[in-house]
Amino acid sequence: MFHIILLLTLFGPCVVVKGFMNTELALIFFRGKHLKHNVVLTCSEKKGQVEILKNLTKEKDMVISVKLIKNLDIHGSIVFDYNKAGVVLDVDCVGAEELLIRSRRYRVFDTKTFWLMLHSSNNYGHLFRYVNLNVDSDIKVAYPANDSEISNKKYTIDDVYNQAYEKDGEFKSKEAGFYDTQYGYQVLEKENKYFVRRNLTGVKFRSAVVVPDPIDGSLDDYLRNDRDLELNPLNRFHARLMQYCRDYLNYR
Repeated sequence: MFHIILLLTLFGPCVVVKGFMNTELALIFFRGKHLKHNVVLTCSEKKGQVEILKNLTKEKDMVISVKLIKNLDIHGSIVFDYNKAGVVLDVDCVGAEELLIRSRRYRVFDTKTFWLMLHSSNNYGHLFRYVNLNVDSDIKVAYPANDSEISNKKYTIDDVYNQAYEKDGEFKSKEAGFYDTQYGYQVLEKENKYFVRRNLTGVKFRSAVVVPDPIDGSLDDYLRNDRDLELNPLNRFHARLMQYCRDYLNYR
């Protein structure tokens, strides 16, 4: 028995990272999404890799390769020339956190790369401390619903992101669904993710304002008031626009 984590996309390849692996879950994803090209990234030795391949190549129309996480060539392994790509990562594997950090430079946490990560518990936030999970990223984390569910193969699925990693954004996670052997992978995403993630509390944006003439009172009052709108109109317009956005989205 292996434990797997995986990620599915409507079009494009899927990457599986092994360590805590369930091959039944993998095949359900592959079949359901009709994925033809798949890459398995594993921390298993060769014997374990062969077993993974045997379990994942039951579908004759699937092409699957296996690679190790250690010293992985990220650009050659999970950066694809496809419109959409899937990455499945077992974050229990040694080196998985380092892989996530190295992946930052390749812009693989975006709208066209879909991730599913498997962890042995719901205590996984520390793995993403230095990872730029942008507001447009699509990343799910699966973990056993509770200790007694490990053998029953029931997982909770969380949606995770950080609205603005480089602007003091905070890591966010929210339960999105579940997986079990009876109902399969159940994640309903009825709402637009940008609407769901619209609250930018804690995020900081910095900008410069040019004031050509001396002013009375504070800069904030000067930018907000409606007197002499013909003076310095562009700076005042953009400042007013940012204030409206700040009031609505809660950033600082």
